[in-house]
Amino acid sequence: MASHDLSASRTAACVLTAMFILGIADNLIRLIAADIGLHQFHLLRSLLAGCGLLAFARWRGLPLGWQRGAPVVWRGVLVGLAMYLYFASLAFLPIGTVVAGLFTAPVFVVLISRLGFKHPLRRRHVVAVALGFAGMACITLPGGGEASAILTLPVLAGFFYACANVIAREYCPDESTVVLSIAVFTALGALGAVALVGIAVLSPALPASAPAFVTLGWQPLTLQAAGLTAFHALCASLAIGLLTFAYQHGLPTRVAVLEYTLLVFASAFAWLFWREWPSALAVTGMALIALSGWLISRPGQTPQRG
Repeated sequence: MASHDLSASRTAACVLTAMFILGIADNLIRLIAADIGLHQFHLLRSLLAGCGLLAFARWRGLPLGWQRGAPVVWRGVLVGLAMYLYFASLAFLPIGTVVAGLFTAPVFVVLISRLGFKHPLRRRHVVAVALGFAGMACITLPGGGEASAILTLPVLAGFFYACANVIAREYCPDESTVVLSIAVFTALGALGAVALVGIAVLSPALPASAPAFVTLGWQPLTLQAAGLTAFHALCASLAIGLLTFAYQHGLPTRVAVLEYTLLVFASAFAWLFWREWPSALAVTGMALIALSGWLISRPGQTPQRG
């Protein structure tokens, strides 16, 4: 019993540490955005994180082959799209709102699992979906027009992330975590490279209201941007490692619920660094989304994060 309690406490410590790290790292995007754009950030971070993961796999003697290539690639692309929208949203919106949008993923997982794979839908899942959509309404409907369109970006990130999680569960249960992670960073790096080439070659006309972080091409790399991007890559790799340990050694349902502490950490550091705090309605939406995720993640659930 004592060893079980120790294991549970270690698992919780890993998840909370990972969320704490991400809460700090993602709040630093504003400093990175002062020097380079979204696409350059993703390309550089992916190169650093991917090389780090490859070095770690070689050091530990971990296999780098996949069982089924197509699902691994598709999952990488979908997570890449989700992360692209997530980080792009940080240029427009408070980080707590962006994190809440990403955490709508379990709601979409329930719907995709039911509609696409005919998994059973329990009563609490119906309640969770209703709460999740109510939470989405709280963070996306206020303002209307262009503001509402921008607020849907993190929710769309949650949808892509949910699709990736379903693919991971249905088609990638035996794939190496390192291989899946490398696929994600490869997709992110490729998306960044394509966007940079497109901007350089096509010089597209973009709305004046679009933030520079999203529209910038390649920029001279400053010491601050290089250091913060390297730090973010390290943080992302460390957080992935901690979460992987937690999912391997703890109850997935408990781990999934603890991940929602990112809402607290991200908002707390946003207030500490930038004196930014979400509105009361946005906080209500976050609470509803977190409650929805808790209901979905209770033992006996069908969907779970991939």
